[in-house]
Amino acid sequence: MENIRISYGTDFAESAAGLGMFALTPYLALTSYDSKAPTESSAVSALVGSRAFGIFQLASTLVAYMYAFGLFAPNDINGV
Repeated sequence: MENIRISYGTDFAESAAGLGMFALTPYLALTSYDSKAPTESSAVSALVGSRAFGIFQLASTLVAYMYAFGLFAPNDINGV
């Protein structure tokens, strides 16, 4: 039998992550925010600014990247 390389999107995921980070760098470097601008507090902004929501975002992002890199795909490493 021939050895056939099956790609689970790892190349695309790495390229997309790299391009996204590269594309956001100038925007983040050149954007400035007025610290004297009035801000309103609401339930949504309190939720989005909470530590628990930040941890949830971090965990879900890591799971999405793990899925994109093929860590959940059947392979010899995880025995599936």
